[in-house]
Formats: sequence, C-alpha cells, structure tokens
Amino acid sequence: MPNISFLAQGDKFSFFKLDNGANFISVICYEILFPEFMRDFLNATETSPHFIINLTNDSWYGDTSEPLQHQFLAHWRALEFQTPVIRMTNTGITSVLFPDGSQSKSLKFGEKNYLDIEIFSHTPTKTLFQKHGIKMTIFLWVFLMGLVFLAQFIENRFIRSTK
Repeated sequence: MPNISFLAQGDKFSFFKLDNGANFISVICYEILFPEFMRDFLNATETSPHFIINLTNDSWYGDTSEPLQHQFLAHWRALEFQTPVIRMTNTGITSVLFPDGSQSKSLKFGEKNYLDIEIFSHTPTKTLFQKHGIKMTIFLWVFLMGLVFLAQFIENRFIRSTK
C-alpha cells in the first residue's frame, strides 16, 4: 500500500494578494512560534505583507493553559515584524494581534462566534529584526554588557582615586 500520509516541509512560500491591493501571508498553527522561520518567509516575499494570518488548531491542547501561551507567543511575531497577526483557531481565542502589542476583542476558549474587526492598513516595511535576525539582538547585548563593564571600570577607578 502506498504511503498516503507522507508529510514534508514545503520549498515555497505562498504570498496572497487581495483585489483591494492588500496582501498577506498565511502560516499554520505553531509555525508562528519560530521567529527564524517567519523571518525567512517574510524575506522570501518581494514586498512586506499588510498582515499575517495564523490558522491554528488548538483543540488538541484541551482545557489547559497552552492555547493562551500559544496566543501570547504569537504576539512576538506582530512586534518583531511590525505586522498585524490575525489569529484564527477552531476552539476559540481568536483575535487580531497588533504591532504595538495590543490585541483586539477576542473569542474566548471554546466560544463559537465570529469577529468583525477593522485592521488599519500600514505601509509594510522590513524591521531591523527581519533584516538582521538574532545577530542584531546579540550585538546589542554585547554592546550593553560592554557599557556595564566600562561603567564599573570607571566607577572602580574613581573610587580608588578618591581614597
């Protein structure tokens, strides 16, 4: 019998354009949790999307805190890429996560309903994180640690010279 359940990572990223000129990308479930995957996805597009759609099946988490954690972690992609994330789930906790860290009204876990939310369009641009990834974070951390050590060195030298 042939293998009918073979799953493999794709080699293309889909980019969607709407008739009104808006465009978006769509990621499935936990793909939104991986910043480097999202960075590669966004960098593979010619233009930055106006929003990101995250289709999620949180039902297998059951009645645990995982759906809330999944949504919390998805906030980071909106912040990192300054792009709204429209997060739709089959078991609730559906909402729009905005680039400023805020969130739209949402459906609660297990609630069956719909949301009608206006997403304010922005001019999509690539963020520093999208351009440079974790390297920028590491550089800033090393720079700040250097400033701390320099401040301690100056403070120790000043204290010794005043004694």
